[in-house]
Amino acid sequence: MLTRNFADRLNPRCGEAFEASFDLLDFKQPTAVQHFGASIIYETIRNKWEDCIANERIATGIKGALIEKLTLGAHFQNQSVTNKLSSSLALFALYCLPDVWPEPVQDLTGLWAGQPELLLRVLAELAAEFHHVQMPLKQRNLVKSSLHRMDTVSLPSDFESDSSLVQLIDRSFPPFVHVRRDVMDVIELVLLSGDASPSLKNAAIECVEEWLRLPSMGLLQWQPILKIVLTNALNDL
Repeated sequence: MLTRNFADRLNPRCGEAFEASFDLLDFKQPTAVQHFGASIIYETIRNKWEDCIANERIATGIKGALIEKLTLGAHFQNQSVTNKLSSSLALFALYCLPDVWPEPVQDLTGLWAGQPELLLRVLAELAAEFHHVQMPLKQRNLVKSSLHRMDTVSLPSDFESDSSLVQLIDRSFPPFVHVRRDVMDVIELVLLSGDASPSLKNAAIECVEEWLRLPSMGLLQWQPILKIVLTNALNDL
């Protein structure tokens, strides 16, 4: 309640307000302070999203700061802080669909190819936070359609199960070729990778679970992924 009341008093039209919140995320701050700052940002995005994305400078600043904090801090900051920042970025991305930030999955996949677990956590939150968005029905349907739009790219014919995940992503999606990098592709690459850690595979499975909870999400299009999940589960017995 304290976080929500504090967030309500922030004026998102003023860049200094968000800057003050991000100052609380300084890695030198105690964990409780960082989590408080992340919670303020999340509540402000949720309750004042129209003002957040209406100002291009503020929207760019929010996006850049969240990505930077996650990129630099994912390996050592408290998990609760990372989780709240992941939720904040996912919620912000949803409110930016389909015009302000049309391809968050592609952009984040290219950015975090070397941090696949962080990528999967944020992609899972992208689906989970859809249930929390508060917007007119027409816009909500547009966002849902954007999430459902998945033009799957097939795995390369020379795929090897023990290939390095980073090398595989780089080879499958060359940086200068315009190719859709969708959620199912990322999950498939992880689940078929022989050197993926248990925590990374768990992140992939959690991502599957969250995306299957999306309204009107069909099981048929996820059938190849579900087969891999079940096969891996049987092999682990």
